[in-house]
Amino acid sequence: MIGELQRAFCGARFGNTFPLFVHYGVSLWVPEVGGTIDPDDEAHDSIVSVFGGMSST
Repeated sequence: MIGELQRAFCGARFGNTFPLFVHYGVSLWVPEVGGTIDPDDEAHDSIVSVFGGMSST
């Protein structure tokens, strides 16, 4: 479970770590998407990108 997307996914962190979660079958629960992140859902990718971008400003 991730409590703050801004801190967890700033910069390239999401792109570097999420493929490992998928590979090992680890679900990532995020309140902003209402549950687990679906790697094939473009809306989930957009949400993570927006929050990650907010952290770098």
